Amino acid sequence: MDLKYPVILGITAALAWWLSRYDSRVTAENPIPDLKRRTLRCGITLLLVTVGLAAGSGGGIVGGFGCIATVVPIGILWTGCLSEVMALGFHQLVDASDSREFDPKELTRELDRLAELVQQGRSGEVIRLCSRLRG
Repeated sequence: MDLKYPVILGITAALAWWLSRYDSRVTAENPIPDLKRRTLRCGITLLLVTVGLAAGSGGGIVGGFGCIATVVPIGILWTGCLSEVMALGFHQLVDASDSREFDPKELTRELDRLAELVQQGRSGEVIRLCSRLRG
């Protein structure tokens, strides 16, 4: 028995289940509809992958067309989830995860402290404070 098809379907199922949690309509407020939605999306994906594998194993131009004909619906099915994952990844690159509350006067206080340290001639502390403010 050839094990590559069950392995491919198993990996597809695991990846699909993980990716389905990024569906914008899965809110975790209603677990039963969320579970149904994720299960349906993963089931359709497994069905399409199975059809694509069966078509591709036949070879020839018909097999190639069958693979392409299943890839397009899979792409359409997962576009929302993939865009959500990409947006979250981009957001983490652009905006560091800083959970502190925004204090609009913090920079002014730090600059006043810096000026005070410079006037007192405490250059070591000035350098440390500048490094901390910069990083």
